[in-house]
Amino acid sequence: MGEGENGRVGARGCGGLWEDRRQQTVVEAVLASTKDFVYAFDRKGKYIYANDALLRRFEQYLGLKAEDVMGRDFYELGYPRELADKYRDQIEGVITAKEVVRDEEFVTVPTGEVRQYEYIFTPVFGEHGEVEAVAGITRDVTELRDTVAALRESEDLYRTLFESVDQGVGLLEVLPEEEGQPLDIRWIEVNEAFERASGISNASGRRGREIGTEGDEEWFEIHAEVANSGEARHFEKYAAHADRWFDVHAVPVGGVESRRVAVLFSDITERKRRAENVALLDGFNEIFSRLSDPDEIMDEVGWRLAEHLGANRVTFSEVDDQATEMQNIYEWAQAGLKSAAGRHRLSGLMSDRFIAELNSGEAVVIDDIATDERTSPFLEAYRSFGVGSAVYVPHLSDGRWKFLLAIHHDHRHRWRDDEVDLVCELTGRLWWRLERAYAEEALRKANRRKDRFLAVLSHELRNPLAPIELSLAMLEQVPPDSDEHRHARRVIGRQVKQMVRLVDDLLDVNRIDNDKIHLHRESLDLNGLVERTVEDHRPLFDEKGLNLSVRPAEEPVYVRGDANRLAQVIGNLLQNAVKFTEPGGGATVTVES
Repeated sequence: MGEGENGRVGARGCGGLWEDRRQQTVVEAVLASTKDFVYAFDRKGKYIYANDALLRRFEQYLGLKAEDVMGRDFYELGYPRELADKYRDQIEGVITAKEVVRDEEFVTVPTGEVRQYEYIFTPVFGEHGEVEAVAGITRDVTELRDTVAALRESEDLYRTLFESVDQGVGLLEVLPEEEGQPLDIRWIEVNEAFERASGISNASGRRGREIGTEGDEEWFEIHAEVANSGEARHFEKYAAHADRWFDVHAVPVGGVESRRVAVLFSDITERKRRAENVALLDGFNEIFSRLSDPDEIMDEVGWRLAEHLGANRVTFSEVDDQATEMQNIYEWAQAGLKSAAGRHRLSGLMSDRFIAELNSGEAVVIDDIATDERTSPFLEAYRSFGVGSAVYVPHLSDGRWKFLLAIHHDHRHRWRDDEVDLVCELTGRLWWRLERAYAEEALRKANRRKDRFLAVLSHELRNPLAPIELSLAMLEQVPPDSDEHRHARRVIGRQVKQMVRLVDDLLDVNRIDNDKIHLHRESLDLNGLVERTVEDHRPLFDEKGLNLSVRPAEEPVYVRGDANRLAQVIGNLLQNAVKFTEPGGGATVTVES
């Protein structure tokens, strides 16, 4: 069909559909530029308009020019019979029902490729409301279909990865800061691992502060920094709301203007806790090497362990040989708690099973004193000490239970494995160090006793030497049968006996070990003892030109004591008098009952 009553053919045909020439020009330009097929049929189903896109397709696949298409129907253009019948029926339906028809079609083109088309037939009304023609538009959605399929496949892959990874994954949006409002975020999407690790359920679509993470201000600040800078961050962080540690990768998504951040994180709480426990044990080793006093060691370990575990009491106890009693040798407790110091019968605090477990070297973990059958019969006793949960770790030496380390909370507490492992590891180290410290302390005490003993003994040995020395000098100056000679010999005899006694004490190892002086008690007259001692020391006074006199009691004064020790006491006083009395002076020894 050439130019005719319906206007020009091809993309310039269908002129009768528009009254306004300017409108026609604009519409034709638009229709010519689109990649969709735009066309129109008359009431008999013959083409009266086709845009350039459709005409190019006719020419590409069927070798038809524009003039070969206009004025012909589907049958004449060689459409498959089944397809031509379908289109004809649909056009007639549009004309009759005056309604739009939407459908799709898969067409095998001459290249053998199957392409998918979506099309719409719509009525074109005349002046009096009758349907003059049917306009249509067909879109080749093959590429779109493939793209959608690819996107769907990609989305399925993404979704599979998103939900199957063990790490928590979330996409969040940093909310614009508003005046008077704190920084906040909104979770757009999270996977199941995110909810398991963070303890936050139904996070998607909710604000960070709304779901109870307001205690984690630094997290909000880091996410905002990543969103604002466009730079990724890798960090380790503690989340207060979950009481967990996380290793986190925060990556900006969609550019700075999107303010979105993808978060990938792993729960590293166990690793961090065990690292902290190792650091604590290393610190204890440093304390063990630096301190030697058992009390100082226990005090340093006690408060540090309580602080690390958040406990309200730590006790170290020694257990008797029969494993019936324990003596608390150290206690750290929070202010206000009743002291657990002292000795306790095990049967008043523990069931037979409890004691048997400790006797075998097992750690006993009590999450709830009130409900655990090993402690519930003694609930009143535990409550009096403010104990709600506890860990007890025994230490066995030579097959016998000797030591017990106990950690208490004043409330129910589920003890973690790492907490129990820490206490078990510490117990062996601590008791080994305490045993060594006790041995070292015993050795130091023995050395101090020896030093004190030798200091006293050396002083005691000096006392007899002065009278002996003066008496020997006198023996050389007086006749052998004189009273002075006999007196000097008596003094030497008494002082030599005293020195023999002192030397025997020196050789008495038990005296050194026990830090004690052995006394030989007897009944004696103090008057006589004083007179003999004064006479023994008189030469010292005479040599210095000092007067020495005795004023005995009027009657005998009997005492029960060690004659040598009492003589030493009096001798010490006399020697001090000689040393500190000015020449020409004197001393008087008085005995009173």
